[in-house]
Amino acid sequence: MRTEILRAKNPDDDSSPGITLAVLLSLLYLLLFFPANALLSHFGNFGLFLDNASLFVVSQLIVWPMILWVGLYTAKKSWSQCYPLRPVRVAILFPLLISSVGATVLLLELASVIPISDAVKETFTEALSGDRVMFFLGVVVIAPFAEEYFFRGWMFQSFLRRYSLRKAVLASAALFAIVHLNPWQAVVAFPLGIFYAWLFIKTNSLSLSILSHATVNATTNYLLSPALELMGFSSEVFAEMDHFPLTLIVFGLVLTVTGILVLYRNFSQGTGGLWQAAEPFARADGRRRRSPSGR
Repeated sequence: MRTEILRAKNPDDDSSPGITLAVLLSLLYLLLFFPANALLSHFGNFGLFLDNASLFVVSQLIVWPMILWVGLYTAKKSWSQCYPLRPVRVAILFPLLISSVGATVLLLELASVIPISDAVKETFTEALSGDRVMFFLGVVVIAPFAEEYFFRGWMFQSFLRRYSLRKAVLASAALFAIVHLNPWQAVVAFPLGIFYAWLFIKTNSLSLSILSHATVNATTNYLLSPALELMGFSSEVFAEMDHFPLTLIVFGLVLTVTGILVLYRNFSQGTGGLWQAAEPFARADGRRRRSPSGR
């Protein structure tokens, strides 16, 4: 079934959550996450020691359900409407994966242009320490699901019902970048936020953005070092690199362009993979909106 592209803005619906509420909920997440992390770190005094990776996982599991529930309440939608997960065709997964891997290389190279001190590097290294299984769970599983539920599921959809398509995409991507609280991750998160919004628009589902998000995080933390070792660079050399080798950058560019072109072709041919049209774009009065084509 061809995915219907529905009109983004409903001028009669000012009741949907807007930018102000999105900012407040983003702040609430930060104001809950860091105190929860700090509080849990003191559990070692009572014999329950949690390393950094475990603290990250447990804090997310405590805070994100509260934030998503508040989002659900303010959107006045069912869980499946606010956070839609729908099946996609297997044929679209390969171009999604290679474009995500390639974009990771290019965006990390872009982030490397921003100067970074040794103290900040040490902070990032410390944050990555701890149990590897817990770290994988937090970075590759929980974070992609929770962040895509919030930023594309609740925030982007709410913006689509209230603002123009361009404003909805850029505002949600900007908040996604800002919440990362540092320029190195923000410069990566902003274009990815635009890409994830495009995936949602084309499929009316969070499935692809979650998979891409998980791929980006896995590539950053697990795939780049082995890839560079295959190219003859040791892990010690990789740790001291300011920029990626030109060969890797070109390879990343080829993967990104090829993957996005194949994705675009699939979406243009209506093979992006949704089995049904989306519900979240229904009008506030409960009636379904018409697409620009009148279908």
